[in-house]
Amino acid sequence: MPFLFILYTTCCIIFRWSEPSMESFVSAILGELTTRSVSYFVNKISGPQVDVENRLCRVLLRAQAIIDEAMVRHITSQTMLQQLRMLRDTMLQGCYTLDTFRYQSHDDEETKGQLVSHSTSLLQVSLLNGFCLSSKKRQSLRKLQAGLDNLSSMILDLEELTSLLISYPRMFRQAYSMHIMLRNCMFGRRMEAQLVINFLLHTRAHGTQDLEVLPIIGPGRVGKSTLVAHVCSDERICDHFAEIVLLRDHDFRDEWLSILRDRNCTSNKDKRLLIAIEVAEDINEDAWKMLSSASKRWVTNGTKIVITSRSDKIKRFGTTGVITLNYFSDEEHWYFFKTLTFGSIDPEQHPRLANLAMEIAKTHFRSLIGANIDACLLRDNFDIHFWYKFLAFKRQVIQNHQSKFGEHPSDALNQTRPTYLGRMGTKSEDLIVYDQYQVFSQQKVPNITFQDVVYGNVKPQGKFEILTWRSRIPPYHSFVYSFAAPSQTTLVPRRAIVGATSHDDAPPDARHADEVLRLTSGAGRTHVAACAASLARRLARTRDYVVAAKCLALAHCLVEGDPHFRLEVIRPAPSGRRAGEPLLALLDDFCDEAHSASWDHSAFVRAYAGYLNARVRYLSKLTIPLRRRRWNETVVPGNHLTDELAL
Repeated sequence: MPFLFILYTTCCIIFRWSEPSMESFVSAILGELTTRSVSYFVNKISGPQVDVENRLCRVLLRAQAIIDEAMVRHITSQTMLQQLRMLRDTMLQGCYTLDTFRYQSHDDEETKGQLVSHSTSLLQVSLLNGFCLSSKKRQSLRKLQAGLDNLSSMILDLEELTSLLISYPRMFRQAYSMHIMLRNCMFGRRMEAQLVINFLLHTRAHGTQDLEVLPIIGPGRVGKSTLVAHVCSDERICDHFAEIVLLRDHDFRDEWLSILRDRNCTSNKDKRLLIAIEVAEDINEDAWKMLSSASKRWVTNGTKIVITSRSDKIKRFGTTGVITLNYFSDEEHWYFFKTLTFGSIDPEQHPRLANLAMEIAKTHFRSLIGANIDACLLRDNFDIHFWYKFLAFKRQVIQNHQSKFGEHPSDALNQTRPTYLGRMGTKSEDLIVYDQYQVFSQQKVPNITFQDVVYGNVKPQGKFEILTWRSRIPPYHSFVYSFAAPSQTTLVPRRAIVGATSHDDAPPDARHADEVLRLTSGAGRTHVAACAASLARRLARTRDYVVAAKCLALAHCLVEGDPHFRLEVIRPAPSGRRAGEPLLALLDDFCDEAHSASWDHSAFVRAYAGYLNARVRYLSKLTIPLRRRRWNETVVPGNHLTDELAL
């Protein structure tokens, strides 16, 4: 560092004795000299960094070889599957760290000169940029070294596992490129799939009459149905069970009883049966006991049941544990998105595009549907200018939605809430997703696609439906969104909520209350969710017992007549001050600050909220929660899952 001190002293002497006209010229020369000096010292210490980078690449290749070998073998050991999952997670973390170091360094180079201001000399900026760059390099070196150490130690610990892999039989699989395999195969659920297969193939001792039930729980669009369909299409499962039946939603009770009666009259009554049940939330306890009793009389030993649901309440029906699915980590999501986006192209040959891809992947909020849509669009428009424009558009949509609703658009879509989107070519034109549903491959889907409307030039008028994404893997769902301009939707307006819950010390305005009830009566779950969100915002901000009491009275009317609203009342809030708690939890610590007798008023509001909460949960137990899905209208009772999986 003495050289830098001498250089800085020389600069000060020259600045003091130079003419003003020569100051900028001398500053430029000294700035360049300083930058070169800092770069020299950085390069002197970057030798170990290059070595760590190369070693990490070699270790990642070794880990990938182990995982590839495990993917083509029938592994039944749960312990070995868990170890492979840990190795895969560590490998993906190492890939993410390496990609971040490689690609974001190009972003640092592009923004190196953005700190320059009119009041700062070129010498100071050069020194600042140089030292900041060296600090980032040291931090990157520590992360690379940590990733290398973790992965190396794990591979050493799994030496015995690699030798045991040879003892498991190989599966037949065509040699595909990774991007083709990810588009046509289930990603990241190998361990969960093998756990389900082990449960289905396991046989208990004769004489046991209890049904074997495996619950699979997880949030919406996490891959529960895909996991079950993937398992049911396995040759071992098809050979093990004489019949595979899929039942869906609230009407599965009648379908189940009908299937059992029909099966009792056929020659398959003494053969194994696999029943896969998809429910939205919970299952009524009495209905489950009735169906279990009927199944014990009409099915043979060895019949298995798999239940998928978003609610963890179905855990109580499980007999052999529970499988919980979560969204992929950032590292898993980045690996999936990078592979689909670049395909057979090496990302290292396009570091600036890879850096943009990493930023775009962060906007997905770990949504696989969003990753598939964006990967297809970016692959078709492999141009850096388009990618820059696309990233700016995505960030603007997220910012606008968070300012209006306080949550990410992907979170709103997963919760079937109203979601505001825009058009890439028109800044002032907004679109709203007010409904969504799924269809199977045999059913008709809209001709207009998501890319045509949001990123293309198609401008449908009024309300319209678009094909958002078509899955290429079982159960071959197609996702359809119902779009409209905000002025054309029938969502409950805020003015109606505010008018019905005004601060006036008088009964609620009947006109506004009737408008709220009219717009939510017989409407879909998305419309009811908008009303619940408006009431939640109103309750979270008020400190007036009059407003709180009117909100509770309006909610009471909706609870008594709308099962969808009951779900929204007991559903945990995705974000905000009461994130993770239901709507009525907003009033647990309510305190009136607008009236003199605040204690009495506050106690009344809290008591009313407690009563309403108990009322909602009581009504929810009487009837199974409903979830509107249009593809239910065409489902034939007793439809076999094996028929739906046919290509």
